[in-house]
Order: sequence, then structure tokens, then C-alpha cells
Amino acid sequence: MTKRLILMLCAALLCGVFVAACGGDDSGGGGGGGGGGSSESGATEGAKVIDPSLAENAKGEVTYCQGKDTSGNAHYMIEQFNKKYGPDLKAKLVEFPASADEQRNQFIQRQQAKSGDCDVFSSDVIWTAEFASQKWLYDMTPYMKDKKDQYIEAPVETVTYDGKIWGVPESSDAGLLYYNTDKVKSIPSTWQEVYSQAEKKGGIVYQGAAYEGLTCDFLELMFAAGGQVLNADGTKATINSPQSVKALQLMTDGIKNGSAPKAVTTYMEPESLAAWETGKYAFMRNWPYA
Repeated sequence: MTKRLILMLCAALLCGVFVAACGGDDSGGGGGGGGGGSSESGATEGAKVIDPSLAENAKGEVTYCQGKDTSGNAHYMIEQFNKKYGPDLKAKLVEFPASADEQRNQFIQRQQAKSGDCDVFSSDVIWTAEFASQKWLYDMTPYMKDKKDQYIEAPVETVTYDGKIWGVPESSDAGLLYYNTDKVKSIPSTWQEVYSQAEKKGGIVYQGAAYEGLTCDFLELMFAAGGQVLNADGTKATINSPQSVKALQLMTDGIKNGSAPKAVTTYMEPESLAAWETGKYAFMRNWPYA
């Protein structure tokens, strides 16, 4: 299950994510939903289209916005960019809060105010359709036309909506199951085995708070059980299934029987990692940064 593909864009100004088109529709950010594939609905008619030739001999300063740079990668990227293209073309970093919801709110507030604070920004994959429909993004199709084969197909799909490409994938993320080698001698191959061992050997911590992290964690178990969110052609919800119930039951039973601490229902990524670093727990579900 992919939580987020940090959608970065090497376009007119900077290796970023999406290029923000300021001065778009002034209405609120409703909707949501990820990249809608290649089918056309007309929802983005009138959106600004990027001109790749503007990258030639570009000058000035560009602002790149993203969530909290906990790894230092963004600072390094800005530093390297400025070394390569400065002093005529320079970039600066603006960091939003770590929470994806707060990042979304920060960007929406700026776009509604027609602010130029963010020229390029890092986006969660589920915001593509919403932001493109509001005409807050440049249509990047002309830039990506000859570059699509350089990328994995699935990440490109996440930035595709209404038959247009709105960003460029920079990296993909993946959920990982960490185990404590002092406690776990037999590596489990199913989630049932994970929870069974966790009950006896110290527990499992994960992202159990009511936010997108819990959604990802649940979907991993549900997909492993054979469940799906939508049917094959994406026209009908199928999440209300025996497989989904089975996955949810495993998680709730895990808290009841001590496989996971009750406090896990308040954990996001940092809390999960902090708990794991105590050495008390047998397993942790988290992202590669951990």
C-alpha cells in the first residue's frame, strides 16, 4: 500500500512537485480523491498549461513548499539546486506542519487568497483531482509528454486526472514491518502470525490515530485478506466485505488482547517511532524514514 508519492516536478523553475497556478478558481477546496486516470470529464477545462520553454535561462527566486523536513532531504535538495543554478536562479524552502491534513489546509488557504507563497509544492497523491479541479495547478502534460517512459506507470497515474498530467513523481513510499531481533526469532509471513507473536513477545505499534495513517495501516491488512475498496472498473464501492471485516477484527482484537497497546489509537508516525525506540515492542509498522 502506498501512502504517498511525493509528487515532484522538474519544470520551469525547480525540481518540485506540482507547479502552483495562482489566481485560479476562488471557491473552496471540496471534493478530494486521487488521480482519476486518463478519462476526461471536463472538470479542468480552462486550467493554465505549462510552457516548458520557460525553463531556458530562467532567473529569479522560486519557493518550494512541503511538509516538515524531518529527514533533511529537502534542505539538501535546495542546497544542491542553488549550487547548480545560482546566483541567477535560486530556490528557498518553506516547511509546513508534519501533518498531511495541515499541509493541505496551508496550501488551500494560500490558493484561496491567490497567494504566490508556493511556486512548487509537494503533494499527497489524494489531492490531485481536488487541486486540479480548482485550477490551482498547471497542466504539466506538455512537459511530461516525452518523459512518461522514464517513470513507473502507477506514480504517473496518481498525478493524472481528466486526461491531463498535473505533476511529476519524485519518489514513492512503502509501508514496512520492522521487527526486534532480540524478541522475534521466527519471522512471520502473515498478519495473523504478526499479531500472535506480538501478543507473546511485547506487542506491535503502528499508526492508529484517526487520520490517513490508520487508513493505510487498515488497507494493508484488508488487501492482504483479499479485500478491495472498489470493484475492477472503479464504479462501485466493495469495501463492505467479509475480507474488510476480517482485517478490522484482527486489529480490534489485537488491542483487546494486548497485541497492541491501547495507546496506539493515539499514535501517528512520530509516536510509533518513539515507542519503538524504547525497545519494548516486538514489531512496528512505519515508513522507510524510520
